[in-house]
Amino acid sequence: MKKYLFLSLSFYLCLVGCRKEHSVIENDSTVNVEVNLFTEATKAGMEYDLYTFPLNYTPALSPDLLESCRLYVFDLAGKPVISLDATSGRCVLSLEKGEYEFIAVANAGELQDVSSPEALLSGKFRISEDSGSVPMVGRQSQAVDDFTKVNIELKRSVASISVSVAFSPKKTEYTSFRIESLGFINVPAELDIDAVFNGNGSVAGEWFNKGSDVNPTSPYVLSVNQEIPAGSSLMLTSGKVSSSFLLFPNYCTEDSYDEAWTPRKTRFFIKGVISSDDTEHIYYPLDIPVLKPGSQYNLSVTVTGKGVSDPDAEWKPWVDENGEGGDSNWGEGGDVDFEL
Repeated sequence: MKKYLFLSLSFYLCLVGCRKEHSVIENDSTVNVEVNLFTEATKAGMEYDLYTFPLNYTPALSPDLLESCRLYVFDLAGKPVISLDATSGRCVLSLEKGEYEFIAVANAGELQDVSSPEALLSGKFRISEDSGSVPMVGRQSQAVDDFTKVNIELKRSVASISVSVAFSPKKTEYTSFRIESLGFINVPAELDIDAVFNGNGSVAGEWFNKGSDVNPTSPYVLSVNQEIPAGSSLMLTSGKVSSSFLLFPNYCTEDSYDEAWTPRKTRFFIKGVISSDDTEHIYYPLDIPVLKPGSQYNLSVTVTGKGVSDPDAEWKPWVDENGEGGDSNWGEGGDVDFEL
């Protein structure tokens, strides 16, 4: 398994095959419906096709890779009408005239209950350490009358966080900072499917990197081993090393720092050694709020002093005496800055 499992290098994309899947029965009472699937990355080009990474880059988790997809069609009463494979990104089927709801679920394996739209959307997405693609879901209600085209946008279930680190010490004796690794702890491995649409979900039952037990080969840990001189910064986006992490939102409303692990907030951490003559490994933990699926965040962290000995510690150096500080612009994505 590759060490950079959940890291995305770029969104330069190349075309997946465009073969159509057919489920057509020709008679006077039916009409043909063409369903096209697309993502936000392909929408701007107005090409209703799904794409994947160039052949010379094969990350283990790709944000727009379509490994599998199933299309489910329900009538106005919510009863299932037909389901078929839509992995090609396009399919053609025959339906009676009327109102339908089309739901496409990608990279999610077998769903347990698809007896209604509500049952389908109440299921869960799951990611394992060997996952190769991001679960996605799209839905579209549309009337079928004569030949109809249905275009469904597949929405990502994860948020993307890109990271840059700067070193601006407040003490002159701190001349450099060596980053050993960085990453995330307390990361959910599952998500309610309907959370992609409504932004609300239940607390996950499966997790990666619980508390202080950080596995260095975890898909959410990036080994860096690079020195940053005082006054410099490091953008971790060159070569095969990328700092763009893909995470499920964490819907824990209460936090904990107890050694005995219980569900708690996701935290970003930097592990390193401050000043060249120091041998103490220290951490810089940062609490991550609830992320919005499909959003992209650019997290810039400036290391200013000494951290703590535990990545799951309660440590908030950016908060002032009024309990305020830091950047709260996490909700819709964008740039987020912190000093630690």
